[in-house]
Amino acid sequence: MGYWPVNERIILCKFEAKSFNIVIMQVHAPTSDYSDEEIEAFYEDVSKTLKQAKSSDVVIVMGDFNAKVGNTAMSKSIGRYGLGTSNERGERMIQFCEQHDVSVINTHFKQPKRRLYTWTSPGDVTQNQIDYLAINSRFKNAVSKCKTYPGADIGSDHAPVIMKINVKLKIPRRKSTKAAKYDVSQLKNEELQRKS
Repeated sequence: MGYWPVNERIILCKFEAKSFNIVIMQVHAPTSDYSDEEIEAFYEDVSKTLKQAKSSDVVIVMGDFNAKVGNTAMSKSIGRYGLGTSNERGERMIQFCEQHDVSVINTHFKQPKRRLYTWTSPGDVTQNQIDYLAINSRFKNAVSKCKTYPGADIGSDHAPVIMKINVKLKIPRRKSTKAAKYDVSQLKNEELQRKS
């Protein structure tokens, strides 16, 4: 349906789909080297961009958040299966997720550590989970799988994070209205035919 490059850190794409349109926002948050003001400006831009999505849309916010949300489910947005402990930038991301009612999906699936870390430092010294897939909580249960694929030949120090989602619709149940019954035997009644 279209795409909107907001700035060098945010792009939004909207796809037409049956029943629900899909809105995907790719982000690249500033690193911890940036000031708190620049981080706040980033999240403000993301919030403004999210307003382009309708409440009925499947909304996926994904990318490099440069934050660690950890493995402690501090809110309904974060699962128990993240990697490590959260940091200050992770707490800001959690606040954003709660504000917009989105769930960080790759913290909701139990995986071995190698399926959790998304970034490896030069020399394989450090491995962190800083890339996330978040979906509006309404569709959280539609996600059946989410994991990282380390070792993918993509020419990056980040590993791809893959999510499988199946959106099923509930069939609306209508109140049954009984059809009116007519006494068709009266059509043969000659007296009634003469009166009409």
